Parts: sequence; C-alpha cells; structure tokens
Amino acid sequence: MKLLADENIPTRTLDLLKHQGMDIVSILDFRLGLSDDDVLTVAKEHERVLVTFDKDFGDIVFRTRAETKGVVLLRFTPKSPEQLARRLKALLDSEIQLEDHFVVLNDKRIRLTPLRR
Repeated sequence: MKLLADENIPTRTLDLLKHQGMDIVSILDFRLGLSDDDVLTVAKEHERVLVTFDKDFGDIVFRTRAETKGVVLLRFTPKSPEQLARRLKALLDSEIQLEDHFVVLNDKRIRLTPLRR
C-alpha cells in the first residue's frame, strides 16, 4: 500500500512507519503550502492513499467527487507520534480495504465509505 501523508502528520511518525517497511511519503517532499485540491492531485498522480487529520478532504471528495486512490481521515488526538504510527500500522495490518474508500479512524472504530466512480 502506497501512502501520502498530509503536512499535519508528524515527521517522527513517518520515520517510524518507513522503518517498519511502509511505503509512505510526505506531501512536504513535493512542495510546501499546497492547497487541499493540489494535495489530492499529487496523491492521485502518484497512486497513493492520502492520510490526514484535515476533515476538509471529506467535503472535497464527496462534494466535488474528486478522484482519489483513497483517503484515511484521522479523527483522534494521538498522545505521541509513536502512538499514531502504531494506530496506522494496525490499520494497515488489518487488511481493511483503504483503496477506493474514504476511511475515518477514530478512538473507537473505523468507518469505511466506498468512493463512487
């Protein structure tokens, strides 16, 4: 699974996930200050599922039907970058279908909504 971390994902979390063999890159590796629409474009062009804390992506994806490989919206406050890395690793290890879905991960559950094409 190829992931693109939004700019609100801590660098330490990315480092931990990369060390565990995850294919994750930061949007900051492309350019600083991109609009949300441009972030989705980068994710699509590089065939990566976007990981973000920014709930505006839900509005963009569902209102405008923006094409995306998938989005994981994090709706909890991690206690540390390490905890966030563990939660993301557990999500990926669960074999839940992230591609072609809008996934909301909160403290208690995971909600999946298929993306219409």
